[in-house]
Amino acid sequence: MRILALLSLCYFMHISNSESLSNLLGYYLGFRRLCLCRCGVQQGQKSGIHSRMLGGETIQPLQMPWLVYIHTNKTFTGTLISNRHVITAASNLYDILPSKVSVTLGSNGLCDKAPSAFNASVEAILINPKYSPSRKNNDIALIKLHNEVLFTAVIAPICMPIYDIGNIQQLAEVASVATDEKKISTYCAAHTASLPILSERSCLSAINSSFVTPDKGCLGPVGAIGTLCQSDIGAPVMTRFTTLSPYRLIGVLSSASCYEKQTSLYTRIIDHLPWIHENIRRDCQCF
Repeated sequence: MRILALLSLCYFMHISNSESLSNLLGYYLGFRRLCLCRCGVQQGQKSGIHSRMLGGETIQPLQMPWLVYIHTNKTFTGTLISNRHVITAASNLYDILPSKVSVTLGSNGLCDKAPSAFNASVEAILINPKYSPSRKNNDIALIKLHNEVLFTAVIAPICMPIYDIGNIQQLAEVASVATDEKKISTYCAAHTASLPILSERSCLSAINSSFVTPDKGCLGPVGAIGTLCQSDIGAPVMTRFTTLSPYRLIGVLSSASCYEKQTSLYTRIIDHLPWIHENIRRDCQCF
């Protein structure tokens, strides 16, 4: 009955294009504002040019319009999840003041001068209250922007998970742009890599179990030189059901090294949805 009710609401929203019905569906799902916009829709296709990431590819300009670049004393990747909030790793923002942070949206990388790119100031940094710097559990944070973002074809949010879609024997995509940890090279354009999601057993056998906290997932391959770099921490870990489905955010990269045989860890979004929703429920949500 619950699913039928949701489908009925979506149908009436489709035929009426009514903001009031949109808000009604938002309340049904626990949000204050559910806007008539699409999330997780990529623009264009991958170029096929190999990158720093193992098996990675350079993506076309603004192919993933939810990618943002966060600037402190370094630059790292975050993900737009609403018209007011960006999500990334808490370890990148711990003990940093909002006034020392800016966020670039509508850009494809560190060297991009696209007309759509602009810097947004930050109102607040919300570190998960259960974050532990020593063990890096609950390694997730939200950045609240000073002003609401106007969604366009090149600035749009990713979809949130509707249930635990990050299953084993499934590929996840990680997208990022940054220098490598030894600062040997810098890549202007964003890159993406497809990696297998490991089972808990494979994860525990590949890494110190004290770092595999209940809210963590692991990315393969096991036993290879690291696919992702330390500077990719904070980047989105994404999946989709089919090539025509929207991307959904299943995790935020929490641990990685591209110079060691180290299994990459990510913080699972599904385990933190109540905290995330509590902080963004007044924002404009897309579906």
